[in-house]
Amino acid sequence: ISEIMFNPPGNDGTNSLEFIEIFNTEPVEKRIDGYHLSGDIDYTFPPDEIIGPRSYQVIARNPAALSSASSVGVALGPYEGDLPNNRGIVQLRNRSDALLLEVNYDTRMPWPIAADGAGHSLFLAKPDHGENSAEAWNSSYIKGGTPGLHDAETNNPLDSILINEFLAHTDLPLVDYIELFNYST
Repeated sequence: ISEIMFNPPGNDGTNSLEFIEIFNTEPVEKRIDGYHLSGDIDYTFPPDEIIGPRSYQVIARNPAALSSASSVGVALGPYEGDLPNNRGIVQLRNRSDALLLEVNYDTRMPWPIAADGAGHSLFLAKPDHGENSAEAWNSSYIKGGTPGLHDAETNNPLDSILINEFLAHTDLPLVDYIELFNYST
């Protein structure tokens, strides 16, 4: 599970632009027919469905609406149910119904708040943390998300600024300070 759009931009109450994206990390194609998404939604992948090597597959609540609103080529779907706009569960299960992946997303910190109605999706930025960890997820840099595409890193210069040192609550009134450090080139 690599991207989740649970509260799409311009939500007209239909949630027609909701989607879930999965990514095949393997260098070979993977048969996913009979696999299914569960939790707050329900979708079973059709017979003979294959996801290519290191490729994305998008499953949409309304595939036609998502295709016309984004650059996604073909989206599978529709799925039953909808992704709640506050917190929800997305699970990927194999043909034997064994749980392979699970994301319990939320709209409260430490989850990225831009994904909560500001038009951004959640994307798996740090998979090593595990897909069910809030630290693994970031909000997409592009409104509407990037269904079927890699979410490019931002070139925001503030991303390389950090608080390096601070001194607070001293007895001398003009000695308190905050030191910022720019670790970029």
